Amino acid sequence: MTITHAIAPNSSKTNTIFKQPAMRILLVGMRNWQGAWTESTLFALKDMGHTVQVFYYQDMAPSPQNRTLNKMRRMASQINIRLPNGSGLMKKRLIKESHDFEPDLILVLKGEVFDQKTLETLKRKNTLLATWWVDDPFSFPEAVRAYPVYDAFFVFEQDYVAHLEQLGIPHVTHLPNAHAANIFYPLHLTERDQSLYQCDVAFVGSYYPPREEMFKQLRGKNIAIWGPGWNRSPRVRDYLDIRRAWRGQFLPVREAAKLYNMATICLNHHHQQITFNGLNLRAFEILACGGFELIDHRDGFEAFFATNQEIVYYHSFDEIGALVEHYLSHPGERKEIAQHGYERVVKEHSYHHRMEKVLSWAVAQQAARKH
Repeated sequence: MTITHAIAPNSSKTNTIFKQPAMRILLVGMRNWQGAWTESTLFALKDMGHTVQVFYYQDMAPSPQNRTLNKMRRMASQINIRLPNGSGLMKKRLIKESHDFEPDLILVLKGEVFDQKTLETLKRKNTLLATWWVDDPFSFPEAVRAYPVYDAFFVFEQDYVAHLEQLGIPHVTHLPNAHAANIFYPLHLTERDQSLYQCDVAFVGSYYPPREEMFKQLRGKNIAIWGPGWNRSPRVRDYLDIRRAWRGQFLPVREAAKLYNMATICLNHHHQQITFNGLNLRAFEILACGGFELIDHRDGFEAFFATNQEIVYYHSFDEIGALVEHYLSHPGERKEIAQHGYERVVKEHSYHHRMEKVLSWAVAQQAARKH
């Protein structure tokens, strides 16, 4: 399999591909959340030639301190108690930073903590204000009331679009997840990394029922799993030698890239909130590494990747065993599908492509306001 880069890792200034006028952009997001979402968006915008300043409103690094704080917040919310979190000071710092930086565009990644007053203050200088969600935007009731303040709302799952439009937001559009071109790409691995990440079937993701059933027909296979919860569920032990299969709570994104390069088959499964075409980050990241991906099917996924040509879908857990056996024993077919999936993802589904769509809207808005 010969794989070449469509966008070279650590490339600089891809304006020859993405030709929007340079803008001043204030990027607001969480540090270390969901596969380096904020950091990957920041890289793409800078790489496209824009002047970008980032503001982190929360740190999601998997440190013991953050895990304790997040656990306390979840427990408090269950009994309807609010814990002091310093959000008032954080919002004041954001408003000051926006005032000093004077951006053309403020792009908020998720931003469930921002109320209507804060967003309206950010817009006082006629700055464009947009948000991009890769989560359920209706799971935060207080945030929903502030959504109409945004000039544009980009959301990763098509099914949310009609509901968001009913709120009176000026511009709502589907903007899928993507892969970070500077992190996920074909790698030349050291012997140590090859030994560490070689496996028949790999999975990265949190445990929740019924995910353990993905492995019920894979006894005897070399399984590698990273993610929280797998070592604590007694049901998992019905299907897996979890002491051998489970490798850790957390796999940093650059290590995940090594795994996707090395694993023979990369298994993927979506959260139940996905009802239509909200492909998760892993769907794009695995393919961008040249990996072979076996993924659960939802309506609308074929618009991204063709069945049995660029990716392989399973429709129930009962299909996984036979599919794994087939593709383990047919390496030529497996590698051809992985090659086609790689070509599609680098051509259409990087953070650069997603930001091109956001900035096309922003440039059109700026032009309309001038007239």
